[in-house]
Amino acid sequence: MGVADLAFNAAQAGPSRFQLGDVSDAAADFTVGASMDINPGSPAPSSESPDPSANTYTATAQDIERTRPTTADDNTGSYKLNDIITVYHPNSGKPREHQSFEDFRRSTTQDTEDAFKLYEKNLPWTPFRSRADFEFSEIALHARLSQADINSLISFIRRCADGEESFTLKNAKDVKDTWEAASKQHTPFVRTTISVPYKRTVREHPVHYRSLWDWTLEQLHNPFLAPHFVWDAQRLYRFNGEMFKHFLDEPWTASNWWDIQSTLPPDGRCLCYIIYADKTKLSSFGTAKEYPVIARIANLPVYIRNGEGVGGGCVVGWLPIVPDDPDEKSKTGFANYKRVVWHEAFLLMLKTLADVSKLGSSYQTAELLIRLFPLILVLSADYEEQCFMTLIRGFNGLRPCPVCLVPATELSNLSATYPFRTADEVQELLASAAEEGTEEREAMLKDQGLRNIQNAFWIVNNSDPFKAVSFDRLHAYHEGLFGKHLWVLLQKFINGLGRQSAQAVDDYVKAMPSWRGLSHFFSSNIILFGTHGIFDQTKHSLAYKLLKVIRAYINLDILFAMEVHTEDTLATGDQALLIYDQYLRDYKNASKGDEEYDKDWKFPKAHTHKHGFQDMRGKGPTRGFNSKINEKLHGPLKEAFDVSNKQHDSFVDQASALSS
Repeated sequence: MGVADLAFNAAQAGPSRFQLGDVSDAAADFTVGASMDINPGSPAPSSESPDPSANTYTATAQDIERTRPTTADDNTGSYKLNDIITVYHPNSGKPREHQSFEDFRRSTTQDTEDAFKLYEKNLPWTPFRSRADFEFSEIALHARLSQADINSLISFIRRCADGEESFTLKNAKDVKDTWEAASKQHTPFVRTTISVPYKRTVREHPVHYRSLWDWTLEQLHNPFLAPHFVWDAQRLYRFNGEMFKHFLDEPWTASNWWDIQSTLPPDGRCLCYIIYADKTKLSSFGTAKEYPVIARIANLPVYIRNGEGVGGGCVVGWLPIVPDDPDEKSKTGFANYKRVVWHEAFLLMLKTLADVSKLGSSYQTAELLIRLFPLILVLSADYEEQCFMTLIRGFNGLRPCPVCLVPATELSNLSATYPFRTADEVQELLASAAEEGTEEREAMLKDQGLRNIQNAFWIVNNSDPFKAVSFDRLHAYHEGLFGKHLWVLLQKFINGLGRQSAQAVDDYVKAMPSWRGLSHFFSSNIILFGTHGIFDQTKHSLAYKLLKVIRAYINLDILFAMEVHTEDTLATGDQALLIYDQYLRDYKNASKGDEEYDKDWKFPKAHTHKHGFQDMRGKGPTRGFNSKINEKLHGPLKEAFDVSNKQHDSFVDQASALSS
């Protein structure tokens, strides 16, 4: 049974529940797809009345309802259980498509994925004359072989493998010439320097970047990738025996794509980017760092764009890292300076998209001539990078969320909703603030948690950074809310019971059967199994309340991990957030004043999952924007650093060639 089957079955199963661990409470169980009447018992929301526009689901839900197929549409009575109706965007000119579930799966995944794997296996590694030539050259590069070593090895291989493999390399010069030819087939990196004033000096920073549009054209003109691009927004509906239920599995099946295409000319199509940026440590001691920017094209199916081969993620730039200055630490001016450097460097990558995003660029598909309008659909990053991307003041700001205007004092209150930030409103605010004096301007921006800096993403149409930044399951959950908070707190309770109880937890975890994809090391998925036998509900009531919080967190994590979502599973997620909010509030009230177990829950990663289900409605499942996919590329970059001379320019040249 595939993921799609699981999501569909979960959406229609009445009695099916997430039963995790032995922390059983009737209020904690939630039926997937069922409506729920939950009163989280939250205190009155902030006196700041939420803006009705903060609920962006209303108009989209009405539009989804308008395009929903009904049994009245079926004149032949041919609708069967699990049948799929694909509704294409009106500008596509395509009629609705009716498929059986089996035909739908073959057309969207199985056949095309198998064909793509076959292509990758037999790919002519041009300009290398065979795959063996390419692999040998890669080995020689990683092994740092000298020319004499390469000549000797080639001579040996040719004697041993003559006639058994198309091995055509003759000498080190042949390898080098082929490397040179290969590098010219990809969009080259440009080396330049940006000059940014700070105080009474002008500081220079080197930037390496590719033209994002030229790199895109390289992908569009790839003869095998071309048939796999999806150009029209779609709405997918599945027949459950009674009615059609809306579901989504790719970015083009979610609402943001549909909404943006509705603003384009009739021949206009969205060309959507997923952009990731994050610093990475290259050396064991963390003294060497680089700041890669990785791009993916969201119009390609997930098995291509999230893959490691052709059509997958590509390094399109290296941002400068401004070194910390002890004398400038904690100064607002220096913090602003670092962000100006960041956006000036990013602007170099984006500037080739500016005009095209407004006018479009003609592109001939197999069916018709269309105009492509590039836009940034997703910004994938940890919270720190999201603050850079959106130019908010971050953790210490009065409104620390890059998506909405929640006050810092309300970060742990998930039952209240606040207005969303928008690029248009922020630009208007900056323009108004510019007309005020220094103190008034600072007060206006500080109240909104903003910095007085122009955002590079504003030059690309339909690329609102506040809407593009996305819930990051890896950092916000596994390495954030759970890894640095819930798990740390639970360890205190376990250790408080003594060494024997800690050993019991280890024994329980070791007894958990092996399961594909299930980690036994600090895994939230099995922590309830490991602790259920050491805490008594009455005797250890506070610890038990924490286990209920963790249980609610696990339920949310399962929902965020799903690769296909229906309107029912998304609604279930909204309710699951309220359940988590209630259990967290119960724990906070019970632990208040306790020197060891009381905790301040007002931190950004306690809030960001508030927008997780909104992100999936707008951009598709989290596999489209989770930073985990992009961080896999850090490994090859570190390998490239190990075989370089450890100098910035040399490393960037070599790593850029490997990422092409």
